[in-house]
Amino acid sequence: MNYKRLIMPVLILSLIFCTPMYAFAANYSGTGTASLRLEYNGNQVAQGDGVTIHVVARDAADLYGVQFQVKYDASKLELKNANPQGNYKDFGGIRINHTEGTVLLPLLRSGASVTNSPTVAKLDFVARSTGNADISIEGVKAVTSESYINASGYKDLKELAIAAGGALTIGIASGPEPSPSPTPSVSPTPSVSPTPSPSPTPSVSPSPSVSPTPSVSPSPSVSPSPQSPTPSPSATAAPNVQQALQELEKNLASDNPSQALTQLTTLLANGTGKYSSAEMNQLEKLAGELQQKLQNSVKTTADSATGSMTLDQDSLMNAVQALEKLSELAASHKLDLPSGKEIHIRLADHAASELLVSSDQAKLLEGGKVSLVLENGQGAALISPDALSNDKQTLLQLTAAEEQSERQADKRLKFVSGLHLQISTMEDGEAVAANIAAGQVQLKLTYDAAGPKAHKLGVYVWNESAASWEYVREAKQNDGQFELAAGEPGIYAVMEFSANFKDTENVYAEALHAIEALSAKHYMNGTGEEEFSPGKDISRAECVALLVRILGLDSVLSGADSFKDVDADAWYAGEVNAAQKAGIVEGDGVDFNPNGKLTREEMAVMLVNSGLLKAAASTTDKFADDDSISDWAKDAIYLARANGLINGVGNNTLLPKSNANRADVAVILLRLIEHR
Repeated sequence: MNYKRLIMPVLILSLIFCTPMYAFAANYSGTGTASLRLEYNGNQVAQGDGVTIHVVARDAADLYGVQFQVKYDASKLELKNANPQGNYKDFGGIRINHTEGTVLLPLLRSGASVTNSPTVAKLDFVARSTGNADISIEGVKAVTSESYINASGYKDLKELAIAAGGALTIGIASGPEPSPSPTPSVSPTPSVSPTPSPSPTPSVSPSPSVSPTPSVSPSPSVSPSPQSPTPSPSATAAPNVQQALQELEKNLASDNPSQALTQLTTLLANGTGKYSSAEMNQLEKLAGELQQKLQNSVKTTADSATGSMTLDQDSLMNAVQALEKLSELAASHKLDLPSGKEIHIRLADHAASELLVSSDQAKLLEGGKVSLVLENGQGAALISPDALSNDKQTLLQLTAAEEQSERQADKRLKFVSGLHLQISTMEDGEAVAANIAAGQVQLKLTYDAAGPKAHKLGVYVWNESAASWEYVREAKQNDGQFELAAGEPGIYAVMEFSANFKDTENVYAEALHAIEALSAKHYMNGTGEEEFSPGKDISRAECVALLVRILGLDSVLSGADSFKDVDADAWYAGEVNAAQKAGIVEGDGVDFNPNGKLTREEMAVMLVNSGLLKAAASTTDKFADDDSISDWAKDAIYLARANGLINGVGNNTLLPKSNANRADVAVILLRLIEHR
């Protein structure tokens, strides 16, 4: 029934965080006394042998959910795997502590039907050293699939009274040849007599209704040879790291991320100090591959009522918990994962596609701080869990936008690719547009990075009320995609901007490229509709305004500390004041000379004062006209040269006192942007 699927996340979390079972007010009354026992096949064990223990439920008519901990002697046994069996799943909740020798298993039966398999889990160990190894089960809590209405008026699951079976003691011999004793290893049977049964019986945990007498110690099936002393844990051979890494890689290749996560946990259990640099690099690489597997592991189905895609609850819960575990491992061991906690859902490439997220799924994602990433052929939208409704269904719609001919009013713009994002809540069967806060949606829009006009591309958002495209300056361009924070849902498009200046045909190639790029980024405008005036000298105010735009500094109103010759009403006042506040310009202490021509050495000082340069200046590689450089500008000029911003005008000369023209400034500013 539907309510059981809704209860599932609550049950798993309550098991993992040890919620007391008295939270379930009603008790289940079955036939007989239910117990959870450890069973072993009774074979004798030598050091290095594998040991398989089964966790078996007896007389448990309807064991729907169970949590228990198995404690083992970590000095003698190494836990390799812990896996649910039959219809039971762990949803990534198994927690292993190799140092303490414990494994916590929260299990939930898949489906409400009663399973026929009494085995709920299997533990695979390797015998590390000789001696008697004790294994016990403790902290058992369980519920049935039967529900009731609790005192608060909500549906709960009924508690199942279940007891833990007794401990097993496994004797580990010192060599591959077992001891001649035929007695199998069994868990102790409660009895007032220490005499063992004369005939071998299957190894099971004792009935929980009778406690073993403390004064009687059961004899193990195999005793260590007196000639073979038990080695200390430090003498135990270290595991084969390369073999373990290969097994992890194999599980990733076979699309088994759950087992791969268990293996990764085992590899990191005792820290990373024993691993070489190469092994750590491989481990980090495999952890990144595991993250990608988990991110893409959630299944989707079609909602019968709306036709929208929906998230499979079981695989979503499994992925969220596994990503949380992987994130904890990465943080603890300083592993650099390629991205954050995300669930990736692939949508249709060239059509509207919808994903319907339930309120319970929204809470699950929010609790794990896991974002949804919707992908199609033209990009992706990262939706923060904070953007999803906790009390209503959320409808996410992502359209791969086609040619925007009906919105192509500006002839300088040419559509390349785009996304149309809509976020709504479902109210009475109708989709109602939702409000999102800043930072809740991130967009990635793709383009051909190898195209000859990539430098002319930018991101624009359609302003419905103004019926125009607005440039999104904050979008970051990198390797075939733009990344940006979407302030609101809407249509976002990658556009090619062509200013089509008539007077730039004869400028040198690097200057033409820079003019086109800075025009497309809306940093540098022309001097007229079709003129750029590339050879025109640039003023000090014009250069400062360009730098302030590139640095993203906010305009500053004029005040008492402003330059005396900068009129508060001048078009450049806000930018010059911002540059003065940021330490980019100083003037002569009183005036700035905003309309004065900018010299090449003055421009170098402004570039260095922007704070974006890192490479150290060379003290030996000087310009041929070094003597003509002002002393106050020399350090800045050679620092700018070391960072590749200025190269001189040929023959290793700079001409520092010459005025900088608009074409040269465009080249240098684009170098600064690319350097950043």
